[in-house]
Order: sequence, then C-alpha cells, then structure tokens
Amino acid sequence: MTKEELRRRYAKERRQLTSEIFEEQNKLLRDQLFQELSGNKGLIHVFLPIQAKKEVDTWPVLYWCWERGYTTCTSITHFSSNQLTHSLINAATEFEENKWGVPEPIGASIVLPSEIDIVLIPMLCFDLNGHRVGYGKGYYDRFLSECRKDVTKIGLCLANPIEKIDDTSDQDITMDKCITPLQVHRF
Repeated sequence: MTKEELRRRYAKERRQLTSEIFEEQNKLLRDQLFQELSGNKGLIHVFLPIQAKKEVDTWPVLYWCWERGYTTCTSITHFSSNQLTHSLINAATEFEENKWGVPEPIGASIVLPSEIDIVLIPMLCFDLNGHRVGYGKGYYDRFLSECRKDVTKIGLCLANPIEKIDDTSDQDITMDKCITPLQVHRF
C-alpha cells in the first residue's frame, strides 16, 4: 500500500479505538519505552500528542523523565516555512495549542537539533524496514536530517508493523527502533 492509503486506513483505525483500549495500549507502550530509556541521560526530544487524533499519549513519558532528572525538549511548528524549532521543557513550562492542536511551549529556551540525543517520533504506521507513515507534511524527515548521524530515532506506534510501504524514497529517514504496545522493533 502507498503512504496515502496507509495514512487513511490507520488514522481511521486509531480514531475508532475505544477510550479503554486506547489507554491500555498507551500504558503497554510506555512500559516498553521506559525500559528503553532507562539509563539514557542525553537530551530527549518528546513529541506532544494531538489528542483529537489519538496520538500516543507522551505526557506520562515527560513526567517519568522529569522525575528521573532527564532533560527534555519538544518542537514548535512554523507553518509559514514548514520547519520545526525545538525548545527545552520541564515541569514548569507553560504550553499553548497550535492550530493543529499540538501543545507548544511558551517562552522556552531553544535547542539545536545537533544537541538532541534521542528523538521520539509520532506515526500512524511503519514497516519492517523502519520506514514510517506520518501525516505527510515531512516535518520529521526535515528535522531528523538536521540531527547528528548518531541520534537515536525511536518511533512510537499503536499499530503493529506492516511488511512494506510501497512508495518510500531516499529522502525518508528510517527509525532505529519502533515501540508498540507489545514489542520493541529494531532496525
């Protein structure tokens, strides 16, 4: 299937999850993620979820990180240039939703992509080669291309992998790992 076909299918499937199933899948996924993050003291980039689209709930991930003294950052979207900038966040940071419903920090200190050690990546689905399907705007591919080559790229997905995305390209940046509710997939 193509990215667009997969995008429609998996966005619909995620919207149809009951609250109970959504919460249980998030909890299982976080349990896997916490094991992967334990002991990593670098700068962790955490995406903040679009709740209306039932994205993986990363707020508990942030609280877990802050309780353990981890340094975290998140993105601010610049719609006019289709770029992201990144800001440090902590328990005292104030947030405001952008036009897509993504919480963004207000007045936080900027960090460069080259300073980030781990990036948690949102997605609708992924394949067994580490390719992902997002919303199709390319924000994360551009962002990841600005990161160091040794940055750890971890996708978070409620769906199991598919065998292959038919229309990947050389511009697509693959993940190092993808965490689902029941498994950590390594690429």
